[in-house]
Amino acid sequence: MATTAFQYLHRVTYAECTAGNHIYYSRYLDILEAARGEFFRQLGAPLLQWQLEGIIFPVIECRVRYKTPRVTTTC
Repeated sequence: MATTAFQYLHRVTYAECTAGNHIYYSRYLDILEAARGEFFRQLGAPLLQWQLEGIIFPVIECRVRYKTPRVTTTC
């Protein structure tokens, strides 16, 4: 069975950037949370609908490794 990988595209805003034109490190968690919401919408229901049905998906742990960006953009 072939599966399709979920992909989330995010347009970086000026407010998310440092003076050096990089995304401020703490904003990555906000972007990941937005992607998580879109992932559940792609599955067929937003997180709120799952929650109303008594199903929750708490984030228990999150680890982030900062590496060189794959795509260079300016803010």
